[in-house]
Formats: sequence, C-alpha cells, structure tokens
Amino acid sequence: MWTHCAQSFGRCSVFRVSYGLLPAMPAGGLPNSWGNLTSLNHLRITNAPNITGSIPSTWSNVTRLQLLELVNVSVAGRLPAGWAAGMPALTQLSLQRMPQLLLPNSSISTWLTNSSLTHLELRQLGGMSGVALDPGLAGAYPNLKVLALSWLGLTGPLPASWQALGGSSKLQMLDLAGNALSGQLPQWLVSVMGGTDAAIMLNLNTFTGV
Repeated sequence: MWTHCAQSFGRCSVFRVSYGLLPAMPAGGLPNSWGNLTSLNHLRITNAPNITGSIPSTWSNVTRLQLLELVNVSVAGRLPAGWAAGMPALTQLSLQRMPQLLLPNSSISTWLTNSSLTHLELRQLGGMSGVALDPGLAGAYPNLKVLALSWLGLTGPLPASWQALGGSSKLQMLDLAGNALSGQLPQWLVSVMGGTDAAIMLNLNTFTGV
C-alpha cells in the first residue's frame, strides 16, 4: 500500500508505505529532503526491504513528528547521534527487523531524550549483543505504556531502577523476549505479572524465580 498527500507534499501530515511499493524512490534510499516535511506527524514504512541506505540526519528537522515506525527496511549504518532531539513531539518510536541498523550507543535514554514517549519498540536491531539494559530508561519516560527491547542480544539482570515500571498503572506491554537476560525476577515484576492486565514477554532468557 502506498499512501501520500493528494495536495502539496510539503504539507503532508501522514505518510505511509508498506509492502515495498514506493514509487520514484531515488537511488540510495530514504531522501534527505523528507526533513523538509515540517507538517508531518506520522511516518510509517513497513515491509519494504527494497529500501536501502541510511536514515538521514535531516529527519530530525521534522519537529511535529509524533509517530515514527520503520519495520523490515534494509537500512544500515548508525543512527545519527542526537537524531531524536529535534523531534520534541515524538511519542511513539518503532524500529524493528533491521539487523544492519546500529543505535547511537547502548544507553538508550542518553540519546533518545523524548520524555513524552509512550511507545518504544526496538526489535532485531544490530550492535546491542552483549549489552546490559539501560538503568536510566524506566525513569526517562514516565508515560511509557509499551516497552519492547526484544531479540537484541541484551545480557545481565533487570536494573533495580526499573522498579518504576512496576509502579506505573500505564504499563500495557513489556517485551524482553529473545535476549540473554538472567538473574532473579524482581518482586515488582512478579507483582505486575500477577496483578495487572499488562502483557509481559520474557521467553528465551534465563531468568530464575524470585
């Protein structure tokens, strides 16, 4: 499916591409010029492995962007440092099934400084194998409803600071599946699993009981 704006492309507010159908895509992949779409608030590109190249640093100019979803796109390289700082309105970020895409560094909360985030989904990305969970992540996003850090090769225990997630009634999903996490399950997480409707996915790790 290809969805675009019928009038002026520069006034686009919702932009969606899926099933790999992207007409007139310039050689090299995602255009720098999309950073000029100052009215854009939703950008979704899914199941488009024909798109290559890197994520342009100019996209940080899209200051009204609220949702960014890139899934199964053949982009590579490191996400530009400070890339999300220019998107103060960003509340939902989903980067999935792009094993050649590297995050700026392993401490997510130091480069993804959007405190208004409600949905953060990072799955099957590169460069995170053997890295511990970011202790500052839970406190950085007080409105978080969905947190997915799965199939990244993360190691070690759950940070004690993540207890803030257990005290939040907003949490709807926590997905840490497919990593190499270990240690005892903390009591706050056991309480969440037994006392709320939140979806908790911890499979394919090596956690032990409380």
